[in-house]
Amino acid sequence: MHTGRRIWYDFEVSANLRHLAKAAGTVVPVDKYPSRDVVSSVSISIGEIYGTLTASDKSAQLELRCLTIKQAEDILSYLKGGK
Repeated sequence: MHTGRRIWYDFEVSANLRHLAKAAGTVVPVDKYPSRDVVSSVSISIGEIYGTLTASDKSAQLELRCLTIKQAEDILSYLKGGK
């Protein structure tokens, strides 16, 4: 990837991850010795639910674990446009 495009991509990934991490009630850890690779995922914990949040420049992946059946149903219903 062209250097200028790579810098923009890294900026977008970082901004998206920080935004989503804040919504989840967590923060993106600051690397004291940053490498060339941008941090693109963070662990999340909301009550007894935990998982991983991964961001790119245009999308996000949310992996949740330890949900009750009811919590999973509620999330699926919400995604389908229900209640």
